[in-house]
Amino acid sequence: MKKRENGDKPFVSGLIEGFYGRQWSWGEREGWCRFLSEQEQDFYLYAPKGDDHLRKRWLEPWDKTTRDRLERLRDVCGQEGLMFGPGLSPYEIYLHWDDSARRALEKRLDDLKGLEPGIFGLFFDDMKGDRSAMAQVQADAAHIAADRLPDARIVVCPTYYSCDPCLRLLFGDEPAGYLEGLGKALDPSIDVFWTGPLVCSKSYPEEHLRAVAARLGRRPFVWDNYPVNDGARIAPFLFLRPPAGRPVRPEELTSGFAVNPMNQPWLSRIPFAGLAETWRSGETDPEKLWAVAVETIDDPKLRELLTRDRDAFQDRGIGHAGTRKELAEGWSRKLAENPRFPLLSEADREIILGEQRDFDARAAVALTEEERLRLASEYERIGHPAACEVAEWLRGLYRYDPSLF
Repeated sequence: MKKRENGDKPFVSGLIEGFYGRQWSWGEREGWCRFLSEQEQDFYLYAPKGDDHLRKRWLEPWDKTTRDRLERLRDVCGQEGLMFGPGLSPYEIYLHWDDSARRALEKRLDDLKGLEPGIFGLFFDDMKGDRSAMAQVQADAAHIAADRLPDARIVVCPTYYSCDPCLRLLFGDEPAGYLEGLGKALDPSIDVFWTGPLVCSKSYPEEHLRAVAARLGRRPFVWDNYPVNDGARIAPFLFLRPPAGRPVRPEELTSGFAVNPMNQPWLSRIPFAGLAETWRSGETDPEKLWAVAVETIDDPKLRELLTRDRDAFQDRGIGHAGTRKELAEGWSRKLAENPRFPLLSEADREIILGEQRDFDARAAVALTEEERLRLASEYERIGHPAACEVAEWLRGLYRYDPSLF
């Protein structure tokens, strides 16, 4: 590629619609554009895993109706002062990287250029790994994207985007020197996504972010999987509390910060607003942040109920009503039966099994069916869209579906 000037690339923060499962409506997406502007954010990255035209069917362009809605979403972002762009996952393209693959990627990028993206994600996450030349091939693909989309800020999501041992277990061993090789091969202007110590990280310690920056040769662009709740062991919960353990001044340690929300668009505004308040004011007290964040809900009765129930929704959840019991209970067993599991270090095995123990402990104190139905009826009487999301979640209508992966 033609080498870009790195310059003083500004820190940016915003939303990445990057979850599996039940999708948002176009109206909900446009509402988030206005909300992001109110929260003084910079971008909306459209990358839902449920849009097959960005992943398994990435070679195929959208139908006219979807394309028109995306162009409208772009325009709404522009009106609100936000960068807009898609996140493309050219599924496992690096396994058969040849001239045909390059031409296919160029063709799809030329189509996406019509959306005039200000930001663009090229994703290699949740795909097979353990390929020795993978870093260089992925860098080549990123450089093609940079050439085809010269006005967009390019952010690459590597196949190994966290230190979480579950990635090695599910997708194969990380090639030796993969992150270092990717960082060296990528043009300095291209950012790299990172979810932290875990896929769903509880915190982002300064020493961790500095160590990752050293490996990548650039500050990481955080992909924060909080409050996302799209997996087997997190679908039974609503993560409403403002996040803890995030950098108060992320621009000092990262090149950007993207928040991946829940399947529930209205409720996702609450934790996002809490994080934005931390960045604005430096406030970290959870109760003070909650007082600010819950004000994003414009119904006083609903605010009262959410304040009362937030801890039960986040710490107890709805147990197996939110996922398939046999799937949730068998998750750890299936991982343990994976032939790679014994090859992991004792510490890594403990991380994986610890996640299952945490889920088991929460499932043991989950809301009972009687509690769920009573609460669902109470929220349904309010009629606010956020209250409807709570009621539908309580009734198991956001159930995790493994076929979506």
